[in-house]
Amino acid sequence: MTIKKEPRFRWQHEWNIDLVLMFLLGLTALVITYIYVSHEHQFYFWDASAYHDRLLEQIDITKSSMIKGLQNLQTSMGYDYTYIYTIPLIPFLILSGNPESRLLFITGLVLFYLLPLAMVMGAIATRLIPAPPRHVFWMVSFLSLFVPWLWVPTLGGLPDAGAALFMGLAVYIYLRDINLAQRWQVVTIGFLLALTMLFRRHFAYNVIAFFGAMIIQTLIIYIVQGRYQLQIIPHLKVIALRIGLILVTSFITLLVLGLPFLENVLTHNYNQLYVAYVQRDTVVFRVYVQYFGQLACIMTILGLFLGISYRLINIQAALFVTLLGIISLGQWVLWVRQIGPHYTLHFSFLLILGVATFIWVSIKKTTGLVRVVTLATLFIYLTINFVVSLSSVKLPYHQLISPLFSVQNPPAINKNYDQIVDLVNYLHTTAQDAPLYVVDSSAQMNEHLLRNAARELFGADHGFRILWAPQVDSRDRYPIENLLYADYVVMTTPFQHHLALKEQDVVHFSFEAFAQNQEIAQDFVKMPRQFVLNKGEIINIYHRIKPTSFETAIRTMHTMQQYIGERPGSQLDWVNFSNQYGVLLQEGDSYSLQMQPRANPPPGMLYVNPILNKAIVTGHVTFTASACQQTLSLLLVDMQGSVLNTINVTDNLNNEANFMINLATDKAAYLVFTIYQSEPHTAPFCPVIINQVHVLTE
Repeated sequence: MTIKKEPRFRWQHEWNIDLVLMFLLGLTALVITYIYVSHEHQFYFWDASAYHDRLLEQIDITKSSMIKGLQNLQTSMGYDYTYIYTIPLIPFLILSGNPESRLLFITGLVLFYLLPLAMVMGAIATRLIPAPPRHVFWMVSFLSLFVPWLWVPTLGGLPDAGAALFMGLAVYIYLRDINLAQRWQVVTIGFLLALTMLFRRHFAYNVIAFFGAMIIQTLIIYIVQGRYQLQIIPHLKVIALRIGLILVTSFITLLVLGLPFLENVLTHNYNQLYVAYVQRDTVVFRVYVQYFGQLACIMTILGLFLGISYRLINIQAALFVTLLGIISLGQWVLWVRQIGPHYTLHFSFLLILGVATFIWVSIKKTTGLVRVVTLATLFIYLTINFVVSLSSVKLPYHQLISPLFSVQNPPAINKNYDQIVDLVNYLHTTAQDAPLYVVDSSAQMNEHLLRNAARELFGADHGFRILWAPQVDSRDRYPIENLLYADYVVMTTPFQHHLALKEQDVVHFSFEAFAQNQEIAQDFVKMPRQFVLNKGEIINIYHRIKPTSFETAIRTMHTMQQYIGERPGSQLDWVNFSNQYGVLLQEGDSYSLQMQPRANPPPGMLYVNPILNKAIVTGHVTFTASACQQTLSLLLVDMQGSVLNTINVTDNLNNEANFMINLATDKAAYLVFTIYQSEPHTAPFCPVIINQVHVLTE
């Protein structure tokens, strides 16, 4: 028997066609990117700029030292947002010669993550649709680029498509053989799932859904095929072992590459930290349907249902894809209950494959003119849906027709752009090098927006000292520290917030303090210059005229705690009243406090937890400069700021010493560490460091 060899020219012809299609796919992606980004006119902020900012930081570190760049990459595994996404982007932007360019940054995300994701969708479709693989691959790859909400996270500056890419690769490898008979499948899938979580933490839910879909699919297949017979038991054991090995591989990968990430996941309650973003399940479901459009969702359901019913698609692949999509949707609607354009990537693969299946069913079940009209209608709908969703073009509203299309996400255009430029120019001349606090927390104004506007207008060394400001009660801290530090405060009227008012008391307190001219606001004066935004909002600037006294700081702290109620999610046990003269670090279950002496007001570290009848305070103090005549004291203070008792812990006659203080705290509201200096010191820097600080109250 002889094997007939395929003519070489045919293989070359097909390869040439693939190259042309690959070129067209890439060109389409680049054209869409250029048109969208070039129409934006915005100072980016929050997540829209955070990933570009981190990339620029990583580029600077890597250019100074490759070793330091790798160390920073490893350190980022303990951050909320890891720097894995920067790996292919660093050489791309360095070679471009303009790393600051927003267009080049988004182009990099498209080339390295979104475009490969579209091709992976095409590869998965070849396991689902029983048609010539090359035809299916290219059809679904192009189809993926016409699903607008696959684009939205990337065009918004988020690298989440990279996590979806790794998840898609894991799905494709699994669908090659759902029995996992080949060892490389187990190892590769486990590695990809771990990489998915490291890339973007919220994709851990998708990883859980992946394991859930594998387990449920295995049970369904063997129950149906085995009809409850005993021979299914050995098969189930083998598959269970292989799924277990995937889990072990993922865990080992996390231990090796992302141990800090694993520690964070196990020690932080992220559901509680982000509870402010949680919505009702019905609202979440409705919003995600609106994101994709009702008609696309209907086509997805019909495509998979009819494809399975008529056996026009691979049943096992369809079952896994459907289970993965349903479990992911259930997680997000019933458990996570958060809304965001980047979360659509959890379900985009289901929608793309569902619509592709619907097209395939239409081809197989229709003929002649009906088929032509059906496919033409689908093409027109997908094109209009894509163009309208990613542009400012508006269709005439109709309560029945409009919901069929995706929600619009046009290029970002800030209608207050010119006013923000005027504000930054004014602050650049008025508040140069002075610490500046921005109260607002909305898309119209916030501290991140102002900082990035200053950087864009005046470069990285713009001279602004815009302080961090808390935004969300469940995630952040009390605003007292930087309010005490600020020389200027920027605030917009009416109150600017991006969540429900009850979720942003850490912001609203500062607004009320200045709007009502409360005690801390009386240390400032309102400047005459105002800036009026597009909808009539007025930006005012307040300039500090005197330091906030110790008593006012204590009273403000007490009022703030009463106003905010439940302690903010990331608030430490101590608050730094020392401004730039103090450093506060948490070290496990203890704290490290550092203070530098100053005259008015004296430095202070305040313990925020309630103290009852008795307290035991322990720690280790180090005086770093013998020339400074210093005494470390612990104050018992009531809620009005009056000092009820002063305990001199130790002085710098000893360079360092351990201490343990037992004290009665009947009428005290707070414990405060401070430093007293008996006479002017000659040393230029005299910090006092208190390590291993513990407070036990009864």
